[in-house]
Amino acid sequence: MDLMMMTHPLMDDHEHVLSNDCRKWITDHSVERIVLMNVKNRTNPVLNSELNELVPDSELEILELPMIGLQDQKTPSELNGLPWQILTQICRQIRPNRDTTIFLGRGAAIYDHVLWLTSQCYPGVKALHIDSCQPVLNTRNIRNHAPIEQTVLPAMLTSFLDDIKNKRIDVENYGYTDKERFMQLMNTTVLKGVAPALKEMVDEGGVEKYTYGTDVTYRLTPKALQDAVSTYFSQKPEKEADLPNLTIAFGRLPHIQSRQKDQVVEFDFFSYLTPLQPMDGLLVVLQRIDDSIPDSSIMTLEDALIKFEDSDFIGDLRHAHAVIDRRTKEYDIDVAQHLVAINPKPDPHFQMDLFLRLLAYCEEFEKLHGTRQWDIDLTMPLNKIRSAVSFFSYATHTPPTYVLKSRADSVIIPRRSLVLSLPNRMAKDAFEQQMNPHGNNKGDPNCLMGLYLWELENTNDEDEDIFAILDDNQSTAPSIGIEPKNLKKKLEEYGLQKGNSHVHRVLGRLVQARLVSQKGSGFYLTDLGRFVAEQIHNIRQFEVIE
Repeated sequence: MDLMMMTHPLMDDHEHVLSNDCRKWITDHSVERIVLMNVKNRTNPVLNSELNELVPDSELEILELPMIGLQDQKTPSELNGLPWQILTQICRQIRPNRDTTIFLGRGAAIYDHVLWLTSQCYPGVKALHIDSCQPVLNTRNIRNHAPIEQTVLPAMLTSFLDDIKNKRIDVENYGYTDKERFMQLMNTTVLKGVAPALKEMVDEGGVEKYTYGTDVTYRLTPKALQDAVSTYFSQKPEKEADLPNLTIAFGRLPHIQSRQKDQVVEFDFFSYLTPLQPMDGLLVVLQRIDDSIPDSSIMTLEDALIKFEDSDFIGDLRHAHAVIDRRTKEYDIDVAQHLVAINPKPDPHFQMDLFLRLLAYCEEFEKLHGTRQWDIDLTMPLNKIRSAVSFFSYATHTPPTYVLKSRADSVIIPRRSLVLSLPNRMAKDAFEQQMNPHGNNKGDPNCLMGLYLWELENTNDEDEDIFAILDDNQSTAPSIGIEPKNLKKKLEEYGLQKGNSHVHRVLGRLVQARLVSQKGSGFYLTDLGRFVAEQIHNIRQFEVIE
């Protein structure tokens, strides 16, 4: 097994860099190769020594990743290409013929997201949170769904959402669905086939089944969340592109009343939000780690103001509420409910709860203000819930962003250029579609590979990191294009001509899929296309080796 993780330092008051659970997991599994990812030579010899001590026979490799920021005087187009560079570099470390585990929860949020996305692209790769060694939410369905599941699974998800929206008091019973509730949610008077349809889900642990005499109740678990979410959103109408937006952003609850080391920590949330503006709507998720609070919970900000009225941080909540209320009114930003996450846990059930509450209150926002295009910023979620936020972005088709900090000594760029668009669902979907082409599309992967090999032929090592943005802003590719007639000759030279007798048509489909861009008579790989092509190339190489 291969193991991948970000390099990270020793935390205060800890004997080891790795937790005891993490150390035990490593020694209990047959780890043969470890890839430690450093950012700009920020190595940690202590971590290296720990790993060598735990698994002395394993192979330890160091992968240097580029630093995300303005410190290297990068242009906007170069900055936009960095997330794709990171994704590609990490994916190069994946051996398709080997099982791989990726530990999440360390390093900057952008690296965590890209690592999570990498784990979703390969069937032999799984992701665990480094603090708990438990699985994170993933995008793999348990099974192909029978027709009845197209109504049963969305109903089970809806039961959770309804309980959240209606603020059901017995939180421990959220999501339980019996016969009567199924019929209500599925809008039917006859309920047949539910038990057989859910049997495999129950056997796989994706659905809990409880029997009380003749009554049977079901509830969704994190393992089948993707199954339910995919069927739920497949039945939603596609949103228009020109709708107003709803921005989901995360921030830390400020220390105003509960001072840290006798210092007031100001609530600079809206300073961080500045590059994301203008925004039409806003849903804020405030976060707090507090050892004085014994439980972990997620609730609305209004509920938190009531529940923690007698706490020593009620002043923090009131201050945050007042600032958010004042600034959103000042900027004419629509709001509904905001959320507060207290002591988030890196386990699947807490992450599922976060996902469901985000979804529920986004829908409540739309109920109040009308349909919106959602976008979500991944800069500030705490490391224990980052993967859940990445999953939300993927599952709800919500574009993720990351905001860079401006620097006084850096090159001056437009404020909006501080917001990076991150790879997400489009990368995984395009990868899967090209790996499993159907019908007339079977030549598309070969054409994509041909463009990739042509690019490799014509890119010098010294030019590898040069970015030149194309007119359509879809790529940060080097200016290496090829005309269709020349590409056809190259495909024959590479042995990739199968399915490309009409190369113009194939290129047209790849342009529509945003894998290829056209400039004049030349065709170029986009960042997305280059990522997909390289993964196909690597997989085919391993197939030849095997």
